[in-house]
Amino acid sequence: MVQGPTGRAPWDWHDQSSTGDNLFQSIVGRGPVRADPATQPASLDRPRPVRAYRWYLGAVSAAGLSALVLLIAFGDWGTVARSPWEYGLFAFFVLLGELMPIGIARQGNDDAVTISTAFAFAALLAFGAGPAIALYAGASIVFDLVHRSPASRLTFNAGQYALSLAAAAGVLQLIHELPYPAESIPARLPAIFAGAAVSFLGNTALAGTAPALLSGTNVLGYLRRDLAFQMLTSGLLLAISPVIVIAADASLALVPLLFLPTLAIYMAGRQSLISEYHAAHDGLTGLPNRSLLHDRLEHDLALARREGTAVGVMILDLDDFKDVNDTLGHLHGDLVLQAIGPASARS
Repeated sequence: MVQGPTGRAPWDWHDQSSTGDNLFQSIVGRGPVRADPATQPASLDRPRPVRAYRWYLGAVSAAGLSALVLLIAFGDWGTVARSPWEYGLFAFFVLLGELMPIGIARQGNDDAVTISTAFAFAALLAFGAGPAIALYAGASIVFDLVHRSPASRLTFNAGQYALSLAAAAGVLQLIHELPYPAESIPARLPAIFAGAAVSFLGNTALAGTAPALLSGTNVLGYLRRDLAFQMLTSGLLLAISPVIVIAADASLALVPLLFLPTLAIYMAGRQSLISEYHAAHDGLTGLPNRSLLHDRLEHDLALARREGTAVGVMILDLDDFKDVNDTLGHLHGDLVLQAIGPASARS
């Protein structure tokens, strides 16, 4: 959480202590957060990536929380006072979107995309920077508190949300002072889409850089890997935001209806990732297949060349497995593979 993507919305940066490929756990719903990656023993043999990663986390968290405090303190809250029910409804759907992440497993790391993006950006248009960032970062903090996230993750997620939305607010403010009245939305669509693009790129870069630094991966290559998927989900969600503002101005009863298109985007993205998972894993055992093996080897070999280290590959062979197939049949052979595959992955 990627929030990465990315992060969470559009990307959620996740702690990178997971080394498996349990995509379905991320898709069904994030469970309690894993341990803080900065303290993981597996990372101690790569001091430079870990050091850069920690510096980056601290810098983004400090800058983002500073921006959050300043914008909340000096923001215009008059629009919230005039439309408290509309603001509360937006807050409800932002939080609901945060609770519905789409997990992405890549290069051994987990990121997530959430569908809160549409309502968070709509809040920026309707209420201005301070109230929108308070709502967006607040939903992230609530989620991380509920799931007992470590402090480093909580502050990073809130900070990168604040920075990406503040950057978008800066672009929108250059065109016309925020908030944007509903009747002015159609005439200002070019400015709105420019601000949405800045929010998308900022959030994607901030959330995706953290796991790239930790794993020693080229940052631009890591960000490009799922850029098309991010644009398909987060880009479409941001495009709905102006419609949400116009609908809320007409009647608050219309706002819940606009949550349905975000659900459709969520389900489409979820199904896309399930299909991607099946394409990279054996259907019988659920273990990574040859395609994923080649991908991981290319990544690890490139990392080893940069750091002057080595990569080892271990081959496992089942003794007398052919005899099982010949005497008991392929059905029993498949049962043996299904039993041994997950056990070997756990060990």
